[in-house]
Amino acid sequence: MFDDEGYRKLAVHVLARAVKDYRRRVPVDQTYDSTGSLTTHTLHTAKEFLSNPTNDRLLLWCAWLDVDPSRVRRMVLKGML
Repeated sequence: MFDDEGYRKLAVHVLARAVKDYRRRVPVDQTYDSTGSLTTHTLHTAKEFLSNPTNDRLLLWCAWLDVDPSRVRRMVLKGML
């Protein structure tokens, strides 16, 4: 039997990290070093990921959690997540 609990946990972390990165909103010219801190690329990627409810990656992770990507997007934009 396939144990999918690990993928569900990963999906929660992927979505949570995207929301966290999206919320940081650093100025375009501000970047950090390679210590894992936010870069403008990370912010851009999070915005791209969360702004389109038909994004393939968003659809994938939401499917693991059985949640509607449009609802995730609306909640992020309204500041509910």
